[in-house]
Amino acid sequence: MFSKHYSLFKILIYILLFSQTILASSYSKNNLIFQYPSDWTVSDEIDSDGWRSIAIESGKSTSIFIEIAPTHIDSSLQSLSNNIYQVIKEKYKSHTLSNRITKSIKAVINGKKVQGLRHNIDVKHQDKKAVLVGDLYIIKKANRTILIQTEFWKLNQSYANSEFNMILKSLKF
Repeated sequence: MFSKHYSLFKILIYILLFSQTILASSYSKNNLIFQYPSDWTVSDEIDSDGWRSIAIESGKSTSIFIEIAPTHIDSSLQSLSNNIYQVIKEKYKSHTLSNRITKSIKAVINGKKVQGLRHNIDVKHQDKKAVLVGDLYIIKKANRTILIQTEFWKLNQSYANSEFNMILKSLKF
């Protein structure tokens, strides 16, 4: 009897010490609602062309961007993906980017299956090399186009995926 309770006690201690409980904060503005990790920062801006950009960022080099076009835009996933790649090249212009691999991915966003693209880009700076991963989803709804983009280092992928899934599962617009 004692060993059974002792085993349960060990399991409980393990769960308390090693499980990661993610505390969530909520974002709700202009018919856009989602939850995000409470230790992340959120900024919300509208540029001169009317694009609304919400950046959700962690301290672990992980970023998620939700961008809303002022009206419906008729661009393909591939062309928008290429545009974002150009932005990444500019952002990391002091680094060497190579070996860009793009593959198709899927997610359920706002209750709907959505096709996306994932980039794996080798980034080299001085003698250090890492893989930058970027995902892109486009959602067209009524007269709006919404882009959802992630950017994280492959080293942080499991961390980034759990947080990204929190946002995707709770996203409503």
